[in-house]
Amino acid sequence: RRGRRGAVQGNPPPVARQPHAEGFIRRTGQRQPGNLLRMAGSLRLHVAQRHRCGRLRRQARKQEGDLGEERQPQRRHRSHDVRRPTGRFGRVLQPQNARHAAQQSAAEPLPHVLRTTPLPISTGFTGFNDNVGSLRNQGLEVSLRGTILDKRDFRWDATLMGSFNRNKVLSLTGGQDVITSGIRVIEVGRPIYTFYLPKTAGVDPATGKQLYYAYWTQTVNDEGALVNTRCDEYITDNVAMATLSKYYHESREPKLFGSIGSTFTILKNIDVSFLTTYSIGGWVYDGLYNGSMYVQYAGNNWHKNAKRRWQKPGDKTDVPMLEVGGSYATTSNSLIDASYFAIKNITVGYTLPKRWLKKIDIESLRIYATLDNIAMFNHMDGMDPQYNFTGSVAYSYTPSRVIAFGIDLNF
Repeated sequence: RRGRRGAVQGNPPPVARQPHAEGFIRRTGQRQPGNLLRMAGSLRLHVAQRHRCGRLRRQARKQEGDLGEERQPQRRHRSHDVRRPTGRFGRVLQPQNARHAAQQSAAEPLPHVLRTTPLPISTGFTGFNDNVGSLRNQGLEVSLRGTILDKRDFRWDATLMGSFNRNKVLSLTGGQDVITSGIRVIEVGRPIYTFYLPKTAGVDPATGKQLYYAYWTQTVNDEGALVNTRCDEYITDNVAMATLSKYYHESREPKLFGSIGSTFTILKNIDVSFLTTYSIGGWVYDGLYNGSMYVQYAGNNWHKNAKRRWQKPGDKTDVPMLEVGGSYATTSNSLIDASYFAIKNITVGYTLPKRWLKKIDIESLRIYATLDNIAMFNHMDGMDPQYNFTGSVAYSYTPSRVIAFGIDLNF
């Protein structure tokens, strides 16, 4: 693990927010097994049912039309049950046609954002899935494919893909404007899972304490009691005031992401190809790393970046002095740049000349070796930001590195 690359900046919110429940979840379906005969029978039955249901719907629409203007007007927008789908390279929304998607997103917001609504433990359940708002996604994907070089004994084909997506929460049900989940919020008018936490002001060179920007302070009221009062922004080491003074930061959503791939054909028999993916922008919170930098119990492991800690007056660093069980507020200093570059695949193959195969009645024979999940370069060794889009990573398995050999044989 290496160190972080800076911290994000934020702006103070107009009012303090109240906590709510946990974030979104995503549903996945499961295909049921069956033999070919059963599938064919099911297909015929399904087609017949669709035909019958379609006829009934047409009859119902005709009856509704005969009722005249007593019926209420239909809603303008179509209803889609959105379960926050993820598309190619992990986009929140991957449209089939970029132009159509942009027009559809601008005209038709996506209602029914699905998330888990908590229940009291006494009910025997932790929560239930509920539609709590609407979300709009707008994006564009560009794909460039072509032959860069084509010679007699060498050919180079390349593919470049770039995508971006911008989402915005349009509304939430129940008259609420914001749902707070830990250090992230789902708020109307902002991208989903925007980071909402205190902002770091560095480390005090004289004392080694963590400094924070704050806009709340304690004052004495007319009755002589201490009360929290909103004020102009200032710098403090008071953890309680920093915890109240939360700022909006960016989200996990990258500025640009995509893939780069190429295929080289050498001497008409040797082929070499590679595929890489990239992501630029966005931020992520690594809970395990943060816990190893602010240890709460004696005997726990420290991260090697703790060597950068403040040790004596005059030290200039971004890591405060070490305190086992000390009081800290999670700040923007704990956010890590989620940009990465990953080498996903390299394949090398050799196709035997056809004149060698004619004698044994083989059309083609290719021998190849392939490597998957070779390497990934990001701002924190050991962290994998590829497959999480809520902005937090912790205990998760990374894809296994695979080396495989194979033979493609055609008769």
